[in-house]
Amino acid sequence: MAIRVSQRDILDLALECGIKYYPFWASSDRRITSADIDEALDADRLMVPDDDRDPNLGMTAEQHAARVAWLIRHAELERTTITIRDRCIVDGNHRFAACLHAGIKWINCVFMDMQATENPIAVKQRPGAIKPPRLFPNTEHAAELRRHKPWPAAAKPLATLQN
Repeated sequence: MAIRVSQRDILDLALECGIKYYPFWASSDRRITSADIDEALDADRLMVPDDDRDPNLGMTAEQHAARVAWLIRHAELERTTITIRDRCIVDGNHRFAACLHAGIKWINCVFMDMQATENPIAVKQRPGAIKPPRLFPNTEHAAELRRHKPWPAAAKPLATLQN
């Protein structure tokens, strides 16, 4: 298994992984939005991480937003690390959402399980994608996303930014 570690522009990473919204957890009732996170922050409704909690138990979108709000208030988001396998976040969805909402520009990534035949630089052009990401974070397309401000405005899909 190949593993590489790098620091990436968070919006470049969102494009590379095909992330168009805040994360959706399968056990949740719906996807979280910026409004959910803002409401949790305003109401000081913060969910402290609990290692004793069964991760297989479901959580509502409001509970996920409260977890993200706790991270925004208490975590060192500039030092956040997430794990990505096959262009999917497999560990760190709450941290990723917190970084997006807080406007953190760079995120540390552990990339795992590259197929032997897969070129880690090449990214297939997705219909409606702005531009394929580059190996070294070139903020040209990230700057275009920032001009349109898709984050955190109510989790607007990146696909609406095409052409």
